[in-house]
Amino acid sequence: FFRTPTKRRRNFGPTACALIFGGVLFISAAAKSQESAADTTDFLRRAFLKHEFNAKFFGPARWLNGGEAYTTVEASPNAKGARDLVRYDTATGRREVLVSAADVTPSGAKEPLAIDDYDWSPDLKRLLIFSRIRGECGGETRAAITGFSISPQKIFESSAATRQRPH
Repeated sequence: FFRTPTKRRRNFGPTACALIFGGVLFISAAAKSQESAADTTDFLRRAFLKHEFNAKFFGPARWLNGGEAYTTVEASPNAKGARDLVRYDTATGRREVLVSAADVTPSGAKEPLAIDDYDWSPDLKRLLIFSRIRGECGGETRAAITGFSISPQKIFESSAATRQRPH
């Protein structure tokens, strides 16, 4: 007549399991958030201040003599932040600096012209160099077009235009 009491096992349903699992995730995420904020700050510093993730660019490039060679603009090893105009022979890969950053530094200037784009004369003896100079906070943009003679190497003319950003 007497029944011995049996131990009842408590089964957690799917809702209870989901709540427990969510709570564990929430607690671990909260603990990790301080570490994550430091990682995010480090990433932003590396990306925008140190420019570690900037893509290397090529060009602008121009074909010469029906494809025998091409010219392009590359970072100058002699002037930080400046660029040289170099020529590559397509058959051999031979590299030659045609216009160095020092060559396009106007007399009395501390820095060379920025070579944002360029165009050759038909005889390849002269060069037009286009430089974009941005004002502070993006308010004003100046553009300069400078003529350059390859032989003898000298800057022979320059013109500038200023454009206000519309408000």
